[in-house]
Amino acid sequence: MGPTRLILIAVFSTRLYAAHAACSDPTASRVDWHGCDKHSANLKHAIMEYANLQNANLQGADLRGAHLQGANLQGANLSYADLRDATGVNLDGADTVFGVIR
Repeated sequence: MGPTRLILIAVFSTRLYAAHAACSDPTASRVDWHGCDKHSANLKHAIMEYANLQNANLQGADLRGAHLQGANLQGANLSYADLRDATGVNLDGADTVFGVIR
């Protein structure tokens, strides 16, 4: 097996691991939780500026006081989520049926 094949295998393996591990990453600025299931999660006061939450399931999540400046919530399910006192929230394209937003 030549050096080129070894490099391709290593890159491919790393990409699979990174995509799988993203949903278990802790809250942080720029966290990538796109498509992750975080329903009923306790994310109170979480700092998730510029996070990728596209198509994430945040149904019933506690996001009170969360910092969401620049976060991508496109297609995210925020039904029944509590966003009281959250900052920087842009709900364009998010599903907010029965959410608590103040």
